[in-house]
Amino acid sequence: MEKNQLNVGDIGPSLLTKQDALQYASVDRGPIETLFFAGPLRSVHKWVHYLRVYDALFAAYRNSRAIMLEIGVGQGGSLDLWRSYFGPSAVLYGIDIDPECLQRVSPPNHVRIGSQADGDFLMRVVAEMGQPNIVLDDGSHLGAHQIESFRVLFPLLQEGGIYVIEDLHTSYWDAYHGAKGTASTGIGLLKALIDDQHACYHTETETYAPHAMIESIHIFDSIAAIKKGHRAPPVHCISGGGI
Repeated sequence: MEKNQLNVGDIGPSLLTKQDALQYASVDRGPIETLFFAGPLRSVHKWVHYLRVYDALFAAYRNSRAIMLEIGVGQGGSLDLWRSYFGPSAVLYGIDIDPECLQRVSPPNHVRIGSQADGDFLMRVVAEMGQPNIVLDDGSHLGAHQIESFRVLFPLLQEGGIYVIEDLHTSYWDAYHGAKGTASTGIGLLKALIDDQHACYHTETETYAPHAMIESIHIFDSIAAIKKGHRAPPVHCISGGGI
């Protein structure tokens, strides 16, 4: 996460020690959940229920050459986690506004310093690393930043790639300029994307993405994934009954 944003104090008593958090872990843990509780070399901070979501979302990319851009580096532990999961052939880049993050990541992982709200910066990073098939937004958690990052990066995502946004509960928090029903938040972005996905059934222009490029939207507690993939126009038919 980007510096000076989602701090430990923001999330109160639900922050547990690793030992206490184990009671909320899956009985049959997947590889990401197992790696997290084993403890990466550097610190990584996640809501426990995200781990099984990751195991479901990222499994399809594990045996291929994953190209992942993570927004928000923090202490560097999440990039260590992804390296352990995806393996040595993965291309892993992180971005953060804090220059100290350059000292928290080891090769072959990469860090570039800049804002997720700077479209030109994002495009330069993608030009350097190659088109990602995974983008993970764990950055400032400000709605305006989440929206700008999506606007720039989703078109650059590979066909079949997945765009993940974390910590969407901040969409409801005053400190992050959020409130229920506010369009300029991460939750507001998702609501608009649902409308975009169904644009062939209404007369409004898409807001953030062409409907034919939104294959699916998966929404969990505080985390969502948008899969990019070309969809043919929807059709229907009647089968049986002599027709």
